[in-house]
Amino acid sequence: MRGAARSDARRNHDRLVAAARQVFAERGLDTPMATVARTAGLAPATLYRHFPSRAALTAAVFTGDLEGCATLVEEALADTDPRRGLVMLLDEVAKQQIQNRAFADAFLGQAPALPAFDALRRRTLDLLGDLVRRAKASGGLREDFSPGDVFVMLYANRGFAAMPQESAERASNRLTALFIEACFIQPRALQKA
Repeated sequence: MRGAARSDARRNHDRLVAAARQVFAERGLDTPMATVARTAGLAPATLYRHFPSRAALTAAVFTGDLEGCATLVEEALADTDPRRGLVMLLDEVAKQQIQNRAFADAFLGQAPALPAFDALRRRTLDLLGDLVRRAKASGGLREDFSPGDVFVMLYANRGFAAMPQESAERASNRLTALFIEACFIQPRALQKA
């Protein structure tokens, strides 16, 4: 009997995480917890038994995504060309943001604080700082560029998530291309006289 109870609890946990992922992606992180429970087909008490706070639910939903983001930054750092690595990172993060606005909000620090999630976010930001320093050292990135500028782009890109998917993708691609062009130093041979 105990194994069946654990199995039910695990199933409910997974349903709640899946529902939260869907609801947060569609409506944002400020969606009421009762909506998450309703979407999962469970009572709010069941939700709070598994996740006593919004922060705990947010961490369960997005920790894997944040780990994936850290891996993406590591891959960009591993590229022998820091410009190419940074461009790849910016393109991919902008695309992911359009598909799931809530993850970007969690990454940008608009999710409730939770130590384990915050530590992973800090690690990702440290890696981003390393990538920016490397791109500057190569001479390709503007000296006044900072990792915070990536957040500026993400905040601007965030608004597109509310648009229809195809329009959002087009607008996001355009913004990302303009942002990248503004951030990198053009080779002297390509600059206009």
